[in-house]
Amino acid sequence: MLTKLAQVSLLFASSSLAAIPAKTGYTVTWSDDFEGPQGQGVDTTKWNIAGPEDGKQNGEWQRYNNWNDDNTHLSGDGQLYIIPKRNSTGVYTSGRIESKSNFHCPLGQSMIVQSEFRVPDFSAGTAAGTTDGYWPAFWMLGASYRADPKTEWPWCGERDIFEGSPFKGSNGICAVHFHDGNGQNRTLTGSAYYAGGQYHTWALKVDRSPANTAEHSLVWLLNGTPFKTITKGSLDSASWTALGAKSYYIILNLAIGARYGWPGVTEEMNFTNWPSNDTVTGFVNSMRIKYVAVYHSI
Repeated sequence: MLTKLAQVSLLFASSSLAAIPAKTGYTVTWSDDFEGPQGQGVDTTKWNIAGPEDGKQNGEWQRYNNWNDDNTHLSGDGQLYIIPKRNSTGVYTSGRIESKSNFHCPLGQSMIVQSEFRVPDFSAGTAAGTTDGYWPAFWMLGASYRADPKTEWPWCGERDIFEGSPFKGSNGICAVHFHDGNGQNRTLTGSAYYAGGQYHTWALKVDRSPANTAEHSLVWLLNGTPFKTITKGSLDSASWTALGAKSYYIILNLAIGARYGWPGVTEEMNFTNWPSNDTVTGFVNSMRIKYVAVYHSI
């Protein structure tokens, strides 16, 4: 018979530690399970930590804190917390991490980029007010964006695996942003319903394995179920090369406030009151990530 202490320890171990899931036909080529002592910062051999002036392209309000154990730190039970805060002078701080590695799907193979996480509960939409201004995201940028010389956005390509906002409630948004062969900046989007206040697994599969190259694809999945597909055959050659054949790096962040780019908003809006007086900061509206993994087909 287990003692109370043993029972508690067993429950803690079984309920909080998340192993990287195996996938039939794939091998894990890169991952982070965020194991480590409570309060410790992320593994800086795997991640770059954004600083105060990073991520301002959309007119965001937050200052990303690059003190590696403040807004962004390990939970002690196999998670990474990104916690939004507001200091005594009214300045909002948050966290953003970017993988040091770039990831590419070779011709003839497929690659999956996947993470399980929980975000602020947007199920009440904009009515509640407590999540006003929050914009969590799991996404990728073309590696050429941080090369020297740099390829500007959207020529570099962007893959958004998940974005959330009060505007879309319980609909998670996926998207790609790119510059097409006709010289136009383009955005393609999709969405999937998810239950708020829970952990979900979001993934993007880059599939370059079919013999018919027109069938090469980007496929977005929620909890293992596909909800959006873009094929090479639906795009011009230059667009597919930028989106499907180039290297990308991973980004996880919790932005606060913005003037442009909000998922679900199609035109510039006035965000003077976002975040609002009702916005709740702290752990309750944190982004909590169990793991990030990259798989390549065997």
